[in-house]
Amino acid sequence: MAVKNLITQEAAPRASSELVIISNLKQARSRLQIFGNIK
Repeated sequence: MAVKNLITQEAAPRASSELVIISNLKQARSRLQIFGNIK
């Protein structure tokens, strides 16, 4: 329940939350590339 409340609060300023999501996706993608290079 707490997670849902956090998500709804973050979704209120939608433009900023979308930017945060995009930056998180870019970080995750770079981390996956790093792990791929290690393997």
